[in-house]
Amino acid sequence: MEQQRSGSGSSQSPRSPSAQPFLSVSVTDPVKLGNGVQAYISYRVITKRLDYSLFWQTNLPEYQGQEKIVIRRYSDFVWLRDRLFEKYKGIFVPPLPEKSAVEKFRFSAEFIEMRRQALDIFVNRIASHHELQQSEDLRTFLQADEEVIYSITMLLAKVKLV
Repeated sequence: MEQQRSGSGSSQSPRSPSAQPFLSVSVTDPVKLGNGVQAYISYRVITKRLDYSLFWQTNLPEYQGQEKIVIRRYSDFVWLRDRLFEKYKGIFVPPLPEKSAVEKFRFSAEFIEMRRQALDIFVNRIASHHELQQSEDLRTFLQADEEVIYSITMLLAKVKLV
């Protein structure tokens, strides 16, 4: 909704710099789950709603609740990047950190922390991009329960096989 300024004829949009939508996302608490070849690392992904005293939270109305915490694994970040890359041709989608090719380093504390930091940078770069932050896929990634993400990725995997 735009407001007219009296006398000047110019308008002030809710997207003016002071009202520019923003998100802040934290990737935290890596945890190893499973054993052997089934083992993987999960991460807590936290998104918060706007509190005018705390500028790092969101003022985007599509994001519900004061705080949303979801659990994601590396493959979920891959899904998000692939979806954005496919839908936003011509827009730079940030790269993901590489997957460890060396099994013995995959679960080392240093590797896990470096990957967590890189995933945090990855998702915050997307969340700070004026077009990518509006993506339904980003919203799903940040807010959908783990079962929903799993169902979506399985459905898309089946579609790719056909």
